[in-house]
Amino acid sequence: RVVFPGVPDAELVTASTESNSNWDSLAQITLISLIEEDLETTLPLERYAELTSFSALLVELERARA
Repeated sequence: RVVFPGVPDAELVTASTESNSNWDSLAQITLISLIEEDLETTLPLERYAELTSFSALLVELERARA
């Protein structure tokens, strides 16, 4: 909600760089940083470029917590 205000909840869960024109590189870094801070985890920097959707972020978070 912080990074993409005004986007309905139903659309947030399926959002990606392709479906949301506001999801640019700055928004992506902001989103990843907020997730890392909130969940007290660190995602691999080399994977940031691939984290272009909420589903990709979820997969990476599950991998990081395993």
